[in-house]
Amino acid sequence: MQNYNLKKSIRLIVIAFAGAMIPMLSYAGPYFYWWHMDLNISKSQCVNRTQPAIASEIVVDKIDKGANGSTAWNSNSSIVVYCVSRGSGKSNTVIFVSGFKNQQTKETMMQIRDAMKSGIFE
Repeated sequence: MQNYNLKKSIRLIVIAFAGAMIPMLSYAGPYFYWWHMDLNISKSQCVNRTQPAIASEIVVDKIDKGANGSTAWNSNSSIVVYCVSRGSGKSNTVIFVSGFKNQQTKETMMQIRDAMKSGIFE
């Protein structure tokens, strides 16, 4: 039952967050990739990973770090990395990438995903 509630909560977070971010992401282009995963780190550690994970994988015009993650963009793509606490020092991250070039957009999402998993910046 707990796993079902977690999946339901994640789904609601993704829908709400995507709904809020779609206007910004739609400026970047027609290709859209997203990913979510569990991390065995706290939400604050997850949030601290977002900015370096984005900066190490793509050149962006600006990165805004907030209380729940980071957003970034350049002339070709927009990126959102969002963290949610799961309690007990665990978190969930959701990555959204939108861009004009299909393969580049997909690769950017996968690179940020891998950087968030590995935490190579800590």
